Amino acid sequence: MTWMQPSDELVENEGVVCRKAPKCVLCGRDGCVLYTRLRDRFFSAPGVWQIRWCASCRLAWLDPHPLPEEIPKLYTKYYTHEPPAEGADALKAVRHWIRDGVLASRLGYAELAQSRVQRVVGWLMGGLSVVRDRVELGVMGVAARRRGRLLDVGCGSGEFLARMKALGWEVVGLEPDERAAQLARERWGLRVDVSWIHNADMRETSFDVITMNHVLEHLNDPLGSLQTLQRWLRPSGTIVVTTPNIFALCH
Repeated sequence: MTWMQPSDELVENEGVVCRKAPKCVLCGRDGCVLYTRLRDRFFSAPGVWQIRWCASCRLAWLDPHPLPEEIPKLYTKYYTHEPPAEGADALKAVRHWIRDGVLASRLGYAELAQSRVQRVVGWLMGGLSVVRDRVELGVMGVAARRRGRLLDVGCGSGEFLARMKALGWEVVGLEPDERAAQLARERWGLRVDVSWIHNADMRETSFDVITMNHVLEHLNDPLGSLQTLQRWLRPSGTIVVTTPNIFALCH
């Protein structure tokens, strides 16, 4: 199943060859133009874009849609190309102590709690949704699992993978950008394969958890990609996906 239901009309968008995509991929209806004349103000990607929305399926998508071979042109200045900043924070140790307590008491990473006090404080603080949600987002909601195997798709420069490796997971990264993958290898000593999902060399039923953090919306064929990931997953495994919410107040 392909994601796009594009027209046959190709257009050039500031050097990026695109195909017009006026219809919803789920129901085939014409989408309403939600926003128009949009530019990337964060990473200066080329092009002027619009976002369409399906009133029936409540799905939003980019129109026109870049051809798969054109997508690298949009990420030449993306944030995953640089190592993370090492900020100084006087409260960092306290925040990490609370975070580890929450992870130990709520998600089963018992070895993180150095004392009963830390575990109790973590349990109490984890009762506050604003704290629990922030801590769980840092591990994509993934609970501890003995000898678990985790794949992070679109791992960037590897911060999340390094965190999960430190928590006891056997980790593998998949990243189409060579520069970001090299950073992950050099900085954290991780296994990161440079590939797109559709041509990656992964064994079927080989992962307990597959994560994608703000990756789905970047894919040319999200539905086909999810089907591929499902084949890589073990029978009792889990796929965790985060993606922007078009209905969020500050979207």
